[in-house]
Amino acid sequence: MNSARQLIALLLLTSGVGCSAQTQPPSSPDEVVSATEAAETTAEDENTDLENDDGLGDLEEETPVDSSPEEENQTDGRDPRRSLGCDLAVYDSSSQERLLELDGVSRRYQVKLPTNYDSSRAYPVLFALHGLNETGNNVRSQFENVIDDDALQVFPDGEGEQWNNSTDMEFIDALLTKLEADYCVDPAMVFAAGFSAGGGGTHAIGCHLGDRFRAIAPIAGTGTFTECEGRVAVIQIQGTADIVAREEAAAAVRAHWLTVNQCDDVESVGSSGYSECDEFVGCMPDYPTLYCEHSRGHEWPQWANPVIWDFFMGLDPIVPGDDPEEGNDGAQASSVKFVLDIPEDFEGVPLKVAPILYGPNIFQPIFVAPSLILNNGLEIGDEFVLGDQVEYEISPISLAGLDLPADYTFTVVVYVEGGGDPTPCGKDWIGLSPVTIEDDGDLVIDEPMRLEPFMAIPFFFDCPEE
Repeated sequence: MNSARQLIALLLLTSGVGCSAQTQPPSSPDEVVSATEAAETTAEDENTDLENDDGLGDLEEETPVDSSPEEENQTDGRDPRRSLGCDLAVYDSSSQERLLELDGVSRRYQVKLPTNYDSSRAYPVLFALHGLNETGNNVRSQFENVIDDDALQVFPDGEGEQWNNSTDMEFIDALLTKLEADYCVDPAMVFAAGFSAGGGGTHAIGCHLGDRFRAIAPIAGTGTFTECEGRVAVIQIQGTADIVAREEAAAAVRAHWLTVNQCDDVESVGSSGYSECDEFVGCMPDYPTLYCEHSRGHEWPQWANPVIWDFFMGLDPIVPGDDPEEGNDGAQASSVKFVLDIPEDFEGVPLKVAPILYGPNIFQPIFVAPSLILNNGLEIGDEFVLGDQVEYEISPISLAGLDLPADYTFTVVVYVEGGGDPTPCGKDWIGLSPVTIEDDGDLVIDEPMRLEPFMAIPFFFDCPEE
């Protein structure tokens, strides 16, 4: 990416444009299946289908299962570290894109099986998440020559070529359920890694799917999370010269994991065994938390992949549901209160309102990265009336990572139906107001904030195709 395009990319509200080392041309989808179509194949069915030349099973005859945690933890006497797909004689070995039908939407993904995949062996699983305006193709080769024979690798496509905390997490959850039904995997060894927007998505997996994933490796990714499920071990990687996923934003999400994993504090670090990484002291024994720095900018460093995989493989397996739930919602405790001045010519169906902090003296169009995402958004209801002024209070928010007191530009994004999420596009609306933040207590914006259309930059902030 040249410097001009990277400068434009700085507005990203999560973690910026992902730039992967290699890109492969897209393939055509070769199958469409429902998210609820995942089941054990009987020996009788297997014998019937073995004549299939390409190794694809009969998807129409798969038995639906409930993917709720209650059902997942009931193994009916089976080994909880061997999924439903173990010992299946028929499985899909193709490397082409596939489609998973979820709530009427076809979601794309790819699977890379280990060389000489053995359906009697339970494998770890790695989800690799792409950056903004990318697809799974962009990260398919990222772990090449690192884990090819050791695990299933999965490359899902985020909705609108980015990652959000709602539908994308439902997709990842449903996809993991399907993979466990189709292949022999170890549910106690499921991991995620991602870069930039995919780094933010990886953080989201750690929060919202921490009861199904063992560990995460977010690279140049940020975000704010509450109401987490389970917990995960963390190895977070950040560039000190990153002007897209800024250090203060990375520090805020780092504080979240330190709280979730009950580590001592940010100053209490020790040797991790990796020269680039510090390991925080006092964390829960099964949930080590590492922070790794490099001196470059917004990139996926070459040394990261073997370190990430070694970290993952060094963890003791934890069967889903066995991880403790207490104290896993992070460190957010403050709130923000503001008034929106809604114009009569507002267009679109408003869905949610999200507060974000930028540096001082920011105006549209915005060419810098946010300092901090305060909250992922509050659902908008009937209170949103054109021509009215409406007061909102959003809690919790996190001001961790900020050097206070300091001046900022408090920004509110109103996401509309058909717009972007979490990165806004031309259909969304925005309001900006200067603010001085004295401490990490509750934040109050005194003046009403006038909403105006978001000035989208083509390519980087295109709205999803309808």
